[in-house]
Amino acid sequence: MFRNTDVETVYDLDQAIGLLDEAGIIDSDGDGVRELNGEPLSFEFLAASDNSLRIRTAELVREMLLQIGIDAQVVVMERTAQVQAVWPEFDVSKGRNYQMAIFGWSAPVQADPIRIATLVNSDPAVGVINLSGYVNPVADELSLELLRTIDPDRQQELLSELQAIIAEDLPFIMIAYPDGMYAYRPSIYDGWVFMTGQGVFHKLSFLAASDE
Repeated sequence: MFRNTDVETVYDLDQAIGLLDEAGIIDSDGDGVRELNGEPLSFEFLAASDNSLRIRTAELVREMLLQIGIDAQVVVMERTAQVQAVWPEFDVSKGRNYQMAIFGWSAPVQADPIRIATLVNSDPAVGVINLSGYVNPVADELSLELLRTIDPDRQQELLSELQAIIAEDLPFIMIAYPDGMYAYRPSIYDGWVFMTGQGVFHKLSFLAASDE
């Protein structure tokens, strides 16, 4: 996947605290949580109960946010309930009912850079996995052009611009992309097919060679 090397993720606790202070979002009562417009800066942070990695990750994110006075309260819920809140009926046009969530997209979204349009375009017909409800007219224009162009050089330019916009606006934050190691018994089944971004667990591993 093409990567804009000028986009750098920086961890700076002091800068984060300074930005919040500068914006007037302060902890006026000393309880460790800042207030915005008189209300605590507190959010529900949804995690699915069947994914221990995401639950623990959400807990760690909560600890990090508390260091700057933001209270992300981890709510562990059954997966179907979480999906209904974040991605009802798997249709972004049906709206969203959550404040924060730890969620994931399937590996092909990461393996095919053109799919970035589905993450950021505000038109539900295009941004079919724009789960954050992100709206940016410039990102809309660039992502549509990305879907149309077949010039690889122009594709890289568009991807570079989109990555810079996403890094600035942060409609979502990519935390991790788990990889896997797979053990199998070839005497039982030896038809596994490795696919970049998918590993071996995909439909090609279970199709006859003549069907692939």
